[in-house]
Amino acid sequence: MNNAYTISAHFGKKMSRDHNIRNRNITNSEDHIDPDGYFKIIEDRPIKQAYYKIFGQAVLDYNAKQTRSDRQIIDYHTKVLSAYKRDPNRNPATSHEAIFTIGNVNHHPTITESEKILTDFLEQFKKNNPNAIIFGAYFHADEPGSAPHLHVDFILVKRQNKRGLSIQVSQEGALKEMGYYTTGSKKNKDLVSAQTRWQAAQRELLRTTARNHGLQVQESGKSKTIANHLDTEIYKRTTKLKNLDQKIEEKKMWAENAKSEAEKNKKELSEILRTKQELDIEIQMKKANLEEITKIKKKNKELREENTFLKKSINILQESIDLAESCFKTYFLKNKENLWNIFKQKLSQTFGSKKYERYNIIRHDTELNEKLAQHERDYLEGERRDPPPTLLFGYDAKTDNESDFHCEELTIENKNL
Repeated sequence: MNNAYTISAHFGKKMSRDHNIRNRNITNSEDHIDPDGYFKIIEDRPIKQAYYKIFGQAVLDYNAKQTRSDRQIIDYHTKVLSAYKRDPNRNPATSHEAIFTIGNVNHHPTITESEKILTDFLEQFKKNNPNAIIFGAYFHADEPGSAPHLHVDFILVKRQNKRGLSIQVSQEGALKEMGYYTTGSKKNKDLVSAQTRWQAAQRELLRTTARNHGLQVQESGKSKTIANHLDTEIYKRTTKLKNLDQKIEEKKMWAENAKSEAEKNKKELSEILRTKQELDIEIQMKKANLEEITKIKKKNKELREENTFLKKSINILQESIDLAESCFKTYFLKNKENLWNIFKQKLSQTFGSKKYERYNIIRHDTELNEKLAQHERDYLEGERRDPPPTLLFGYDAKTDNESDFHCEELTIENKNL
C-alpha cells in the first residue's frame, strides 16, 4: 500500500482564531503561511458569542432561581476560564481544537479532493458527536510545509445535570453521554481512557470517510494497537452485554411470573375479603340472634317463675278460700240460713254475676298455686318483703303454724246481713 494515505488527528486545548481566520495582522508575520495560498472559513464564531448562544438561556434560568445575587453567573465563559486556570487538572477547558489531515506534506490528495473529503467528514463529526458543539471550522491549504488540513474548534458539553446549569462545560460528562468510558488500569497496563477512545473513534471516522471517497488509507502502529485493544474491549463488552440481556430476560420472566402470581393472590385476597365480610355479617347476625335468644330465655325464665308464683298463690288462695268456705258453711243464722250462701249472694250482687263467675274460674285454677308457692319461697329466703297471700287468711309461712283461727259451728243473729 505505497500509495495509501496516512490519517492523522491532533487534539489540544489551545486555539487561535486569528490564525484560523487568517487575520493578516497576525499571519503576515507567520512565515509558514503563504499569503496567496488557499484557505476557507467553513464556520466561525467568536468564543464569547458561542458561549452566549450555547449557555445563554441556561444561565438566565439558573440566575432566576438564585435568591442571592452573589451566586448569579455574570459571564459563564469567564467563570469556566478562571476555574481552569486555577486548576487545569480538575476543571474543564473552555474549548478544544482538533486538526485533521489526510496524508502528509509529501503525499496527500489534491486540495480540492482534501477539501471535499474533510468537509464531508465535518458533517459526520457533527452527527456522531452531539456533545461536541462546533463554533469554528477552517480548511487550510496555504501552508507549504503541511498537507491540507482541517481545524475544528468545539466545546464539550454535558446536558444531563441535576445541579447547576441545565447544560454545562464538561469533557468527562460529554464523553460519557456519548458512550465513551475509561477502562482498565495503570497497574495492569491496560488503561484506555475515555478521551483516548473518543479520539481514536474520530480518526477511524476520518479513515472511513476517506475510504468512502475512494482513497486508500493506512493505519499507524499506534492506531492499530488502539484498534486491536478496542476490538478486545468491544468483544468483552459485547459478551457482557449479552449476559446482561440474558439477565434482563430472566428478570422480565420473573417479573411476569410475579405479576401473574400477584394477580392470582389479588383475586384470592379479594375472595377471602368477600368471604370474611360475609362471615362478619353472619357473625353479627348470630350475635344479634344470640342476644335476642338470651333475652327471650331470660324473659321466659322470669315468666315461668312468675307463672309458678301465681299458680302457687292461686293454690294457696284457693285453699284459703276453701277453708273460709268450710268455716262459713258452719255458720247458720237463726233462721237456719247458711252464712256462705248469703256471702255468695252478696258477692254476686256487689260485683255482678259475670265477675263472680270469672272469680270462681280463677279460684279453681290450680296452676296459679305454683306462682304462690314461689312467692312463699322468696318470702322465706328474704328475697321478697311482701308476705304471700296465705298470711291474709291466718297462715304464717315463716312459723309454719296456723293462727288460732278455727271453725266452730255457730248460730248468730242476722242483724247486719
